[in-house]
This record gives sequence, structure tokens and C-alpha cells, in this order.
Amino acid sequence: IPAKIETFYDLLHNDDKVLVSRALNAHLKHKAPYRVEARLRSKENGYKYFECTGKAIFENGKPVRMAGCNMDINERKVLENKLAVNEYLLSEAGRLARMGGWEYDIEKNENIWSKMVYDIYELPYDYDLSFDDPYTYFLPPYDELLRKAVEQTVKHGIIWDLELQLLTAKGQLIWVRSYGEPVFNNAGGVYKLRGVFMDIEKYKTNELALNRSIELVTQNN
Repeated sequence: IPAKIETFYDLLHNDDKVLVSRALNAHLKHKAPYRVEARLRSKENGYKYFECTGKAIFENGKPVRMAGCNMDINERKVLENKLAVNEYLLSEAGRLARMGGWEYDIEKNENIWSKMVYDIYELPYDYDLSFDDPYTYFLPPYDELLRKAVEQTVKHGIIWDLELQLLTAKGQLIWVRSYGEPVFNNAGGVYKLRGVFMDIEKYKTNELALNRSIELVTQNN
């Protein structure tokens, strides 16, 4: 195929032509970096992703020559797209189920929460997670129940799965399910905790109502 700019544009995917044109024009007019990811038609496998980079040589303020490279990044890009789709599906599933994930680094004393965990606590996404006491949101006796479960996990690697009552940052009392498990280092010690946090208020309320109904029927009988 002829080594011309027209050939390059002919091989470009239609959806990427405007993107590449804007990046190229910005480089030639304003000397902005020319680096863009675009799809080019290949001989055998349809379109593939490439990272297109280049730099122009200017004389008297005008571009006279440009050199660069197109690097095949298709394998990485396809994987990124699959991960993005999976992340979206997981996010939507978590939103519908009111369930989020969390991780706590014991050595660094750092917490990582998914957005849904913030939503369950009714906290802003930029809230500082350096808790002085992470159990203050839980009512007695659930605060001590969770505290002991976490201690057992850190000391003995025991997984916990508890139903607890949580008082959110906005004062709502809800039932939650807390699941946590240890992450071990090479020496066999627990250095992280990670798990799932779920809003089960609707299910727990129905369960308690059903239990009360069963108790009333039993007493009447």
C-alpha cells in the first residue's frame, strides 16, 4: 500500500477519524503533543487498536516534516475494554443489590471502599476513612460483636459473616450484612482484610415481620 497520509486516513476507523484529525491539527497549530489511540484496518483481522504518536519539525514557524510511530496495542486495549464492561456490570449488580466491596490494609491503616459502601453509610465519596473508631456507626451489641469478629480474623484468620444494625451518617437505622476475610502475606500473617458490605434492611424487615406473625399464630393456637 502507498505510504501516504491519505492511506493512513483510509485505514482509520470512521469513528476515530475526527479524534485523530483534532489531535494532529492541535499538534501542527499549537505544538500540542500528538498521541492518540485509534483503530486501523489490518490485512487479516479487521480493525486493531494502535497508539499513534508523532512530532513535527518546524521551519519559520511552519511544519515541514513529521515523524512518528504506530504501535500495536490491540491486545491491551481489548483487555481494557473487557475489564471496563465487567466493571460496569459489577457496579450495576452492586447498585441493584445494594452491595459494595471494601479492603483494609492493616499495616498502612488504609481503607478502600467501593461507592456503594459510601452510599450505605450515607457518606460523601471524598470522606476521610481514617477512622479513630470504625465501630461507632454500629449500635450495641453489634459494635462489640463486629469488633470481636475482626480481632479473631486478624489473630486466627477466621472469616466473619454477620448481620448488624448500622446508624448511618444521616441518622437512619438500617440492617446490614458484613462479610470479611483475611489476606495473608508470604510469612503467613494477616496483613489485609477485605470483604463485602450489603444493605439488607428490606429483607431483614420482612424476615422480622414474618417471625412476629409466626409467633402470634403460635400463641393464638
